[in-house]
Amino acid sequence: HHEQGHLVAVEATASNHTDIRDVGCVVVRLRLPDATDSWRPLALESSAPSEPESWRSTGMIPTTMFMEHVQRVIAVKERKSWSAPRHARGVVKDRRYDYALVRLEIDRFKALVASVGKGTVDRLVLEVGVRLGALTRGRDKLTHLGDGDFAVLLDGVGDIEAAHRVIDGFTDALERPCEVDGMRFAVSPVFGIATSERRYELADELLRDAAMALSHAARRRGRRRRAAYQTAIRREDTERIQLMADLRRALDSGEFYLRYQPIVELPS
Repeated sequence: HHEQGHLVAVEATASNHTDIRDVGCVVVRLRLPDATDSWRPLALESSAPSEPESWRSTGMIPTTMFMEHVQRVIAVKERKSWSAPRHARGVVKDRRYDYALVRLEIDRFKALVASVGKGTVDRLVLEVGVRLGALTRGRDKLTHLGDGDFAVLLDGVGDIEAAHRVIDGFTDALERPCEVDGMRFAVSPVFGIATSERRYELADELLRDAAMALSHAARRRGRRRRAAYQTAIRREDTERIQLMADLRRALDSGEFYLRYQPIVELPS
């Protein structure tokens, strides 16, 4: 209730930190979505469309909650491992505190929407969520980021080889043909991976690096495309972005000019 007696809409997220000794409670955050709307009463008869029961049955959680879980495992890793006294850092090898974030994208998603329609593709995306949810373990978290993009937090899986084994299972499941609206589809997934082998402090950083790895994998040819984040990937992306900016600037300022134009006689 607002201080004037009416209801206002707020965004709420909750994180369970009861198993962390220094916290030991459930943290609830409340935020007004838009400060300019803070005085507007909430119409009780209207609400946003609720998440379909079919989505909830996949085991997926909202992205906001997913990012809370990611931040939580990062904090535990930081407290148990990286911040440990130097003489006690053997705990870094304890895989219980490791994690990996996997970004998954349905290949040629926009082409699918253009060819069979958004409704059919939405049902295909739901089937992808069902299959991913069936393979996630109790500690893992799965969310749908939008369109054909998913993210999976692998809690307790920190080395790249273990992450690849999990992804092998995802790939096998998704490549099995499925029927949607009378049409058969075999999903071709692309994966990007970021693991706790690199030190992270923020969930957004982990998600960003997995996205960069995903973008790198998407540029490859062939089946079963995947990439793990490495510093070289960021350097390559930065250099490519800089090159594109330099080319645009050169075009705009007329720095390109013709040095040689061959004249060819076609009959010869």
